[in-house]
Parts: sequence; C-alpha cells; structure tokens
Amino acid sequence: MLKSINLKITPEAKYICSWNGNSIVQLHTSDTLYKEYKETNLFDENIDSYFECMGNGFDNFIMKDYLEHSSTDSDFIDVKFYNDNMIITRVA
Repeated sequence: MLKSINLKITPEAKYICSWNGNSIVQLHTSDTLYKEYKETNLFDENIDSYFECMGNGFDNFIMKDYLEHSSTDSDFIDVKFYNDNMIITRVA
C-alpha cells in the first residue's frame, strides 16, 4: 500500500463488510453499500433478514434499520453484526 486511508476524512459512518469468511471484504458508507447491493436481497425487510450481534446487548436489525441506528450512534463502532454469509462492522 502506497498510502494509508484516513477513515475520518468525511463525517459519514464507514463499515467493513465481509462475505463468505473474508473472501470478499469491502469498505462502505451506507450510501455506497445501498448503491452496490440494492438489487440483491441484502436490503430485504422480512424477518429472515435480521442481522444479529451475538450477545453484545444490541437488538437485531434488518439492514435498513441497522444502518439508520448505527450511523448516528458511536456505540456501534467495532460491534460485529452477522447475517447468513455476511458480517458488517461500523469502523468509523
């Protein structure tokens, strides 16, 4: 890597998203995540699409609600949420 990435250069929340045991790892804002995955089932609003935090005291969320809550609450930073083959973690 020639240059480091400053995650705090813009005020919006940033998320590390990984699929299939880190075979795909991407850094997103809520907008870039939606733009890239809006045509997939990632943003489905049915009960089977909950993201879980596995005992860290947070509620389960559908993606839309998770992004809405986590983008304004710094308590979500570094808390992993799991759904099927994806993990999403707010990092900044």
